[in-house]
Amino acid sequence: MRTPDITLRQLRYFAVLGTELNDHRAAERPSITQPALSAATAVPASSSSGHSA
Repeated sequence: MRTPDITLRQLRYFAVLGTELNDHRAAERPSITQPALSAATAVPASSSSGHSA
């Protein structure tokens, strides 16, 4: 099974989400927009299902 590639930016966004526990508040942080936060933290169904394609 291949592990997903995660960028430093995605890790940063996950850390902010973990701290804020709310995507709207997390997006209020400097340098983060709501669409970018949602897109970066979205997990495609194929990678989260546990089945290889």
